[in-house]
Amino acid sequence: MIITKIEIDNFGKYNNFTLDLNTGLNVVLGQNEAGKSTLCAFLYAMFYGLPNESKKLGIREDARKRYLPWSGDAMAGSVYFEHDGRSYILSRKFAKTKRGDKVSLKDATTWEEINDIAADDIGRKFLGLGEGGFLKTLFISQLGAVISSDGDDEVLKKLSNLGQSGEEDTSYQAASAAIFKAQHEIISKSERAGILPRLEQEKEQLEYELTESKRVSEKFRNDIILQNQLKQEAEQLTEKLAQLNQQKELAKKHELVVKMQKSKNELNILNERKLENDKRIEEQQKKLEDYDKQSEKYKFAENISQSDLIALAQTENEVNTIKEELKDINASKERLELLKKQHQELLSKNKSAVNIKMLIIAVAILVLTIVFSITLSLAYLFILPVGIFFGITSFKSKFSKEQKEDLAALEDEIKLLEEEINIEKFNEINNKLAKKQKQIDTVLLTTGATDVHQLAQFIADRNQLVQNITAVKNELSLLLETQKQIKEDLKRISVEDIEIFSDEVYNYNGKTTEEIDLLITELHTKQLDNQREYENLRYRVEEATSGVRSSDIILTEIAETEEKLELYNFHYKALALAQEALFRSYSEIKQGFAPVLNEYSSEIVNMLTNGKYSEMKVSDDYKIKLKENREFVDAEFLSSGTYDILYFALRLGIAKVIFDDKIPMLILDDTFLQMDDIRAKRTADYLNNNSIAEQIIYFTCHESQADLFGNNANRIILN
Repeated sequence: MIITKIEIDNFGKYNNFTLDLNTGLNVVLGQNEAGKSTLCAFLYAMFYGLPNESKKLGIREDARKRYLPWSGDAMAGSVYFEHDGRSYILSRKFAKTKRGDKVSLKDATTWEEINDIAADDIGRKFLGLGEGGFLKTLFISQLGAVISSDGDDEVLKKLSNLGQSGEEDTSYQAASAAIFKAQHEIISKSERAGILPRLEQEKEQLEYELTESKRVSEKFRNDIILQNQLKQEAEQLTEKLAQLNQQKELAKKHELVVKMQKSKNELNILNERKLENDKRIEEQQKKLEDYDKQSEKYKFAENISQSDLIALAQTENEVNTIKEELKDINASKERLELLKKQHQELLSKNKSAVNIKMLIIAVAILVLTIVFSITLSLAYLFILPVGIFFGITSFKSKFSKEQKEDLAALEDEIKLLEEEINIEKFNEINNKLAKKQKQIDTVLLTTGATDVHQLAQFIADRNQLVQNITAVKNELSLLLETQKQIKEDLKRISVEDIEIFSDEVYNYNGKTTEEIDLLITELHTKQLDNQREYENLRYRVEEATSGVRSSDIILTEIAETEEKLELYNFHYKALALAQEALFRSYSEIKQGFAPVLNEYSSEIVNMLTNGKYSEMKVSDDYKIKLKENREFVDAEFLSSGTYDILYFALRLGIAKVIFDDKIPMLILDDTFLQMDDIRAKRTADYLNNNSIAEQIIYFTCHESQADLFGNNANRIILN
């Protein structure tokens, strides 16, 4: 297979990137972070896809996170390649999950879509290996030449098939795994699960169920017998009841004939009843019409419930309470006005209450004092205070102590009333009264009532009217039913009906219908008792035997289970023998591919180490031993560079064995990094001169490594 071109829309650092490749050796050179590893990852992702994102893995371990462009655009690109003389275009667009990925494979010549290859099988189809095999052979990453065996080793499967059919489905690993799987399905590793333990458990459960079934059957045997007896008795009662019903019909007809024969006047009586009943019906219908007309008057009450009326009455009580409260406030206002008036009158009595005598004496003393002081001597001025005292005394209040106390009490009461009569509170109460009164008036306006009491009377009248209508309707219904019954009676006793009866009816002399009804009632009672006892028994038996199957069914299942146990025991022993024979066969097959693999790998190691290590052996788990100076050395004791050479040789050896010297391609990512210059040069020459693969793509960040391949390689420099 030859990759001719890589186109990357978005992947890691790459955006709208194109890379052309040639047949044979291609060396891709770029500095660190130039995107060499990204290109390797892109090629791997294009042929094998990417696993789903994992919350447990970090960005470096999760490819869907690691190579997602920072722009947030989806990872996408195409690979142009040739295979078996045909050109292809492989395109992928990666979503958040593998299920959302879009994969397209087209014929590069016709651009026709190729739909017969599943997306997961593209790598296996064109590279000849699945994902695991590819990573162990055709792709050798930086410092990653070492390989190891895993649970489903595709490479080992292919090696095992070299001497056989060549089909992986018939490999030792596949066959051995299938046998082990089949064995573990029969008996698990822990020997506690699997078909045989389950069958043993089922057999034990069935044997226990059989014991329980027998125990329950024995315990309730008498109940089951009694249940059958009750069932037979019920059938007999039903038969007797049917006979009595037939006899009753005959007796009923006979009694009817006798009745008609004895009283021909009954027709007249019934007709009279009919007339009377029809008249009564007419009266009640008229009364009902009158009531319906009256009910129109109370149409408004249909929308007023009892709770509405109670609420309205409560509102009216609240209005009355508010009015009483306003009445008290108005009374307090009137009381305040009265007290203020009394207070003013009391003060008026106290204004300028002058003592004339005292005033005359005071004036006389003041005049004499002034005259004597001017005419005689200033010493008379000492009399002046006396005149002033008499003057002041003449203007003192006449109130007594009791009057002063009354005035103070009056003023206190006025102050208290003024505090009680709050204008804001008064206005609030008035507003509340208006609002409540409006609620009442709104309802009363729609009803025509003057007050709630009258409205309540209206509703009571309406309720009484509804009761009357109901009573009339009930009576009318009874009258109509009576009318219907009378018509039926008239029809039954018509003269024409008498003539249709048989002689058996006329000659009947058995029990009357009443006597037969008593017998029927008695039978019904017995039936009920029988059914009740039968149901009790059935419930008791069913409850006790719920889930309990019959012994015959359980014995059959036990026999079937024992047959299965015998069969699977035989299968298990046969599988053990097959596993043993397969192992012996594999050991013989291994003798076929192991020498070829060791020969190829030894040849490569011998050349790359310049004959220092001429022979190597590889174990089933890819452990390597070398022969040095006639001694066998474990490869893990050697240097890292030698270690890489050995596993590089092993990978090439495996690839040569698997692909029969026609390796489709090799992708190498700085594989020579730990080798010294001489061994690196030998390895490069080996790849350059032996044409071991149709195409080799070698990625490196070291120019000296790129130079090892000389001018034979297609050299590509990444910026």
